[in-house]
Amino acid sequence: MLLEWDKFHDSIIDFWMAGLDVYFMNFINQLYPTIKFELVVSDSELNVLDLTLHLVDGFIHTEVYSKPSDSH
Repeated sequence: MLLEWDKFHDSIIDFWMAGLDVYFMNFINQLYPTIKFELVVSDSELNVLDLTLHLVDGFIHTEVYSKPSDSH
């Protein structure tokens, strides 16, 4: 079940609640050879753009995230 699909420039976030679906990820990666979709699975947090999203008691909390290679 797809709950949300949002896009920001070249990043897409999708909240998928129907269980792990590697077949779907492989399918969408075949549709656009120049775009690489990555499957990230977590029960509690996700790094998106410059944020870390935390799921706490049904609410999304955020904090600033930077990649380890970022020189700030």
